[in-house]
Amino acid sequence: MIAWLAAACDGENYGNLLLYKFPKDKLVYGPMQIEARVDQNPTISEQLTLWGQRGSSVIRGNLLVIPIEQSILYAEPLYLKAEQGELPEFKRIILGQGNRVVMGESLDATLSSLLTGTFKLGPHLPPPSRGEIEDVSSPPHLRGRIEEGGESVSALVRQALNYYQAGVESLKKQDWAKYGETQKLLQQTLQAIEKRTQ
Repeated sequence: MIAWLAAACDGENYGNLLLYKFPKDKLVYGPMQIEARVDQNPTISEQLTLWGQRGSSVIRGNLLVIPIEQSILYAEPLYLKAEQGELPEFKRIILGQGNRVVMGESLDATLSSLLTGTFKLGPHLPPPSRGEIEDVSSPPHLRGRIEEGGESVSALVRQALNYYQAGVESLKKQDWAKYGETQKLLQQTLQAIEKRTQ
């Protein structure tokens, strides 16, 4: 992956762009490489095969590529749909970074698993490019929601899970403004988690 570009679609930020250009001398996995690593993971692959043999179909959600300061976090939800069922059921979430992918039942547990041991979010990437590309800032009513002190990592992980679930609900309702807000808050929360785990 050579770059990541996002466009805001909420309120006063509508049309603002945020661009990350990745250095040519560093390998940054794109979505297809992460999907391949998920398929090659024996534990995840075995579970997906098992679910598929029980009369259910496995639906892999959109892989989200989330820049966090100078790092990249990948997130992909998994859903199961029964043959007779109409609505898919959220079953697992897969998180990845670099060569590592993990799967869990909830965002907080999976994120904790990803952050255990000596693991840190990386590789280090340059800050977003500037110039004609404008930075996307939080809407005024959301600024200052992530404070610098006091929260424990577990509390921040729970907060990140809440923002993630709120984003999923916003997508179901096609409320794009609310989805953009929850993604910004999720990013801020993950940044706070990264600071506390360094």
